[in-house]
Amino acid sequence: MNNLTARSSHIVRTIAALTVTLLCAGLAGCGTPSATPSRTGTATGTACQGRDSQAQYDWPWYDSIEDLTASSDRIVYARITSCTQPPKQDTGYDTTITAEVLGAVNGNDEDSTDGLPQSGDVISMHGYTASGSDAGKLAVGGEYVFFLSYHDGTYAQLTPALSTFEVKDANRNTPTNIRNADGSFPLSAAIAVKLGVADEHKLTVSEPVSDDDVRRMAAVNRAVGFDDDMMHDDDADVVNSSKASWWSTATVDQDGNAVPPAATATMSLAPVPVGKYRLTMVCSGTGSFDAELTIDEAHTQHRTISCTPDGVASGVIDMTVADAGEKSWIRFTPTDSTKAAGGFRFDKVG
Repeated sequence: MNNLTARSSHIVRTIAALTVTLLCAGLAGCGTPSATPSRTGTATGTACQGRDSQAQYDWPWYDSIEDLTASSDRIVYARITSCTQPPKQDTGYDTTITAEVLGAVNGNDEDSTDGLPQSGDVISMHGYTASGSDAGKLAVGGEYVFFLSYHDGTYAQLTPALSTFEVKDANRNTPTNIRNADGSFPLSAAIAVKLGVADEHKLTVSEPVSDDDVRRMAAVNRAVGFDDDMMHDDDADVVNSSKASWWSTATVDQDGNAVPPAATATMSLAPVPVGKYRLTMVCSGTGSFDAELTIDEAHTQHRTISCTPDGVASGVIDMTVADAGEKSWIRFTPTDSTKAAGGFRFDKVG
């Protein structure tokens, strides 16, 4: 996930002459559907367009895919079949987007499944394509992942620049390349797999994608001493530790080159006080890791940890620091067949 710099909590654009400011914080539009809308785009490949408008919307900002997911009611993977102009009296949105559903999941886990469309269903949503809305370009026949609100039977786009992700065949198994129109963050592998955008076994990215994967990440975090708030116990004498990282076997990149499970993780322990220390390495999943502890830039110890899918496997290396100026580091390398969460902690034990 990208580390975004601080951004304003709202997207605000220049107001064109004689435009109206509408407050539509991602809800199901401000207008109420009435008369049958006029059709403006039905042929595959044509631009999705509705009513041109310079209305300014006070959009909320989402910092990450997690933030966007938690704010949405439904996440829908769909193919646009037509775009129409809303009735003139409906001023809360500028385009009625009709789409065939290819996959759908709840955004907020607490939402009920009422209104969750099924694959093959055709839905209409309050959408945005006008130049004043800051939405990206959409095309009839194009496939997109939409993050939507759902209220009283009506679907509506959330902040369009942030909540709509175009899916192209070349990128479907590399979700890091499926980005929103704003380009600020990509679709997650977990969502891509759940929606049927990506094949879990052909992913070229290293992210946990299943509920079991998420459970293994949490188990590793607990094993290295983090609580639910990702803080260490006050009584723990932890010198250094890593939060869980995920490695999974990737296939090839877009150039056809073989991609390893993940880059080797290396962490410098920096000079530490004289004393006795213990490096505890843990993993949960399948495959194995080679753990390497180098002391004073010269003395290296190795441990191989074979991961277990139903629990947490661990290995320990003890070391003694006789000189406070010693430079030491940890290297954690997964094998090519690894699909697991891994982490470590470094404690002073004497």
